[in-house]
Amino acid sequence: MDIRTSQHALQLTLACCLSTGLARAATFDVHHWPDQTLVGQIDSFATAQTGQQYYNYSSSSGHPADVNVADSHVNFWLHENTATPGVYSLGVIFGADNTPAGSRTARMFVRVLDSATASTFEFIDDPNAANDQIAEIAPENWETTFTYDSNSDGFVLGNLSGSNWTIALRAESVVGADSLFAASNQVGGFTDDLTLNFLDQYRITPAGSTASGEPLIYTPEPTSGVTLCGLMATIVALNPRGVRSRRDRLDRPSRTLMTLFI
Repeated sequence: MDIRTSQHALQLTLACCLSTGLARAATFDVHHWPDQTLVGQIDSFATAQTGQQYYNYSSSSGHPADVNVADSHVNFWLHENTATPGVYSLGVIFGADNTPAGSRTARMFVRVLDSATASTFEFIDDPNAANDQIAEIAPENWETTFTYDSNSDGFVLGNLSGSNWTIALRAESVVGADSLFAASNQVGGFTDDLTLNFLDQYRITPAGSTASGEPLIYTPEPTSGVTLCGLMATIVALNPRGVRSRRDRLDRPSRTLMTLFI
């Protein structure tokens, strides 16, 4: 094989990779918190799409490529739009399209720290659903609650940039979800995904960066004696401006009862 033939083969290989929309991008560290243990690494997905487009919403559900969606799964991933290199979005999906009926509820608390640009919600799955909530409980620190059935729910939080930012997050399975994954684009399939634990906190940083020590703010998981609706109603009653419909703007922080800082 001469040099020109070899170069042509390389070009074809690169074109094939790009056409699949799953070009390899940056690597990120995932830390368990507060013990600061490095759990593993994930690679972001890089496509010529926005974070919302990569979420691939249709038939009332998300269909992100190479993400291990299932009725009882919660997945998150990082995505880079190749048109705006160095700017990332966090995608989160609860459940999957066309799964067995049965109500499930999961919560996730997310805080973005030290991004060079202010993070914003690019997309919310089923934006007209009244039983799903996103509340900004501190600056760039959100409490999200999603109740889903035979379709998915989720969101895309975008506009993360810079060299030393941190995403702090904590997921809770209130009803029905049993597996939490950090999806990775290092290899095809799901063998490179990280299997994580509900109720534990994790922090994501660019590879080699130091995770911020600022606290993730969250409210306690509802107990058997306190329903999710009851907890939300209590928060609303004590601070009616603190919890908003996810259709509202998320431009003003609020405080909630029994807030924890870790």
